[in-house]
Amino acid sequence: MPIACPYTIRHAVPTDLPAIVAIYNQSIASKTATADLAPVTVAARQTWFAEHGMAQCRPLLVAQDDAGQVWGWASLSRVSERAAFDISAEISVYRNHRYSGFAVNQRR
Repeated sequence: MPIACPYTIRHAVPTDLPAIVAIYNQSIASKTATADLAPVTVAARQTWFAEHGMAQCRPLLVAQDDAGQVWGWASLSRVSERAAFDISAEISVYRNHRYSGFAVNQRR
């Protein structure tokens, strides 16, 4: 039986970027959810982060526990720069591996 984990989902803010990058880099190391082969840096993700802040239809959300620790994130990103793809989005969902086994689909 999964362990319940009280959490809050909210829009990401700039101070969340180091946690977002750390979580993403876990997936690079484990080769489970991304095609990137080398870790990314906070500096390298600044533009990506800013693009989500400007596009309300492409949010970047974080999940944090009751202590304020960001343990996961999700985003909608552009699939292509071509106008016909404006109604489409790439969905990304990542979580800190330490939170494996927590029930994130339950409401409080």
